Amino acid sequence: MEIFKKVGESARTIGGGISEGAKSIGKKSSDLVGVAKLKIEVGKLEKEIENNMFALGKYVYMQYNGEEGHEEEIERLVNSTRILEEEIADIQAQIDKFYPKTPVCSECDTELPSGANYCFMCGNKVEQDGATE
Repeated sequence: MEIFKKVGESARTIGGGISEGAKSIGKKSSDLVGVAKLKIEVGKLEKEIENNMFALGKYVYMQYNGEEGHEEEIERLVNSTRILEEEIADIQAQIDKFYPKTPVCSECDTELPSGANYCFMCGNKVEQDGATE
């Protein structure tokens, strides 16, 4: 009877390890889906900025040729573009949380492993937050 009890405990331990691995894989795949959705949103916002820039060029050209009365539309397009750029920066910050930036040495521009105290190429001391002195 004791052997069956040990086998049962071992099975639960192995099953627990598998379920933790499955949870980890599930989390990573949902993170990838989340990042993909964010990147799609960035693409849409960038297309909107491109359209604004095209319209801005058109209105500036019209003003250059002597047409008047486009100042309000130019102002609206500029403000709209600024808002879109801020939205893109916010989304990019969300994406960066999934993929932290690799620290880079300020002396020799070498990418460093996270947690490095010194640059392995030039010996420059790395600050605690991952930047170099």
